[in-house]
Amino acid sequence: MAISVTRIPAAALGAVMAVLPSRHWLAFDRLPIRPMAGPSAFATAALGAFAWLRGVYAYVHRAADLATVATLDLAARQVSGAAPPDPLLMSGPQMFTVASLVGFTLFTPVGLLATYLVLSAVVRGVAVAANDPMGDPALTVADELSVWLRETRRTRRTRRIRERAEGPDVGDRRYAGADAGMPDVDFVIVASRRKPDWSAGTIVIAADDWYRLNEPFDAALTFGLRTVYPLRKIDKTVVLRRYVGYEFPPVQRSPGRLM
Repeated sequence: MAISVTRIPAAALGAVMAVLPSRHWLAFDRLPIRPMAGPSAFATAALGAFAWLRGVYAYVHRAADLATVATLDLAARQVSGAAPPDPLLMSGPQMFTVASLVGFTLFTPVGLLATYLVLSAVVRGVAVAANDPMGDPALTVADELSVWLRETRRTRRTRRIRERAEGPDVGDRRYAGADAGMPDVDFVIVASRRKPDWSAGTIVIAADDWYRLNEPFDAALTFGLRTVYPLRKIDKTVVLRRYVGYEFPPVQRSPGRLM
């Protein structure tokens, strides 16, 4: 992908912004974020490899220095007779093994960060190859978790507000459609709580009769906010797709027009 000199700053910034969760990319639509997702992943891998090599270099020298000091100390004690002779004395470089590399990679902050950067780049590179580029995996997971938590809090708050408006959870009431101001339906069911399975078009089977549910709606009545379910009797020859069983409460006198 050829990039003109004048576009280099935008491309570099796009590569940086490609680290963000992909749902935020649209907010920076003037930047070539999606085209730069691949180079961004490569740069992340290079950064991780550089951090790992530099960290290993410092770790090796520090470990070697400590091992050398320990070896010299043990040798001095052997010479003075304070410690028995040990033919297995090793210098610092000799004591550096693959285990040291594993220890640095998995048990030091720099090693963990470098490892994550490389793994993150691999995941993002695979996503680019699959034509579904994404931002940093950890940032993406954190972003999705924050959205879920925010939506959960909003849902709970909305439910608490609605339940306060609805009042106590009481039994359903049934009114004749004409008495409730809806002569085109046979009955309306007024419920103090929403019925999750009752959506428009659902067939309600009550005793030996079938009813089709019209669009439910809310009504603010004197005894609280209620959900109204208009029911119209239908022929039993229709094909059942969505249906619920229900036991009708007795018909009561309507409080007036519900819509």
